[in-house]
Amino acid sequence: MNPPLGTRGRTRVAIACAIGLLGTALSAAGPATSAAAGTEGFLFADVLARGDADSTGEPCEAVGGSFSETTPLSADGSRVSVVNSARVGLTSPTDPSDTADFTLRSKGTAAVKQAAGAVRSFWFEGAVSTTSTSTKGAAGDCDYQALSRAATSFTGRYQRGFLRLTVDSPAGLFHLVTMRGPSGDVLLGNSPAGLLTYDVHLEPGEHRVDLQVEATVERPQDAGSPTRAVGTVDVVGTYARLGGSLGKATGNGRSTVKLPGSRSCSSARLTAKLKRKARTARQVVVQVDGKRPVTVKRPRKGTKVVVRRLPAAEAVAARAIITRKNGKVLTTSRDYVACRG
Repeated sequence: MNPPLGTRGRTRVAIACAIGLLGTALSAAGPATSAAAGTEGFLFADVLARGDADSTGEPCEAVGGSFSETTPLSADGSRVSVVNSARVGLTSPTDPSDTADFTLRSKGTAAVKQAAGAVRSFWFEGAVSTTSTSTKGAAGDCDYQALSRAATSFTGRYQRGFLRLTVDSPAGLFHLVTMRGPSGDVLLGNSPAGLLTYDVHLEPGEHRVDLQVEATVERPQDAGSPTRAVGTVDVVGTYARLGGSLGKATGNGRSTVKLPGSRSCSSARLTAKLKRKARTARQVVVQVDGKRPVTVKRPRKGTKVVVRRLPAAEAVAARAIITRKNGKVLTTSRDYVACRG
């Protein structure tokens, strides 16, 4: 598996030790359970509060502990969820008045869809919340860390092509996306807020996908003031063959211009076709990535519009602009992955 291409979110961090953290969490959840031919996986939700030793070397006493829940993940496109929550208290062994309280909740929801024995798409949402309060804040004798974590892991077969990954993290929570395939690993670890997009080149064969999001807090600086980490991260993976489209065309011009299901990798072209409603248009312009415009002055049904010299190693976006005879402007768009990794 080659590194991601066409990364639109610019922040990308490869955190080697984080692979071990995710592997530990998923191993603790137990073996994957097969639910559909060719694909197996599970969801995992974990809540954990841990206190370090105080200044005397004695461990800070916790009431509660680590909790985990797992559930099998099918590959028929149906959504599966797992929820976990806990309330945990922590007390210093040398100062009973030095206490901390934690409220933790994690929820994971996922769906995987396959066709003809190959994964076509998947979706994962991790909703996590961790809150802590301390009676003494930074003046206390116990340090601690609390986290809520949602994760999923599944293994399935893929055909040669690209997997477009979109990661939406409005609150900027820490997350990991790991893919392990026949030709290597891809690890994406980020915590900025916003939407990130990656195109990952896939060699044919079996790939394992691990997804994780977590909300972590440490001891508050101020006594009585809560520290919170709350948010939701959505991860969507959509497969497309080389040069293929990542979804249907969008826009109100679809009834006038048909954008193809894939670009031609052999000829570096994209061929659009005018439909019946083209007779109502005064002009049609088809362009790729805002460049290479091809204009049709007298649109007619069946006319082919060819955009040439497309970059083979880049994803592209095609757009048709239709100016009708009454002056109204319609558009339709479609995205395509690269022709090679």
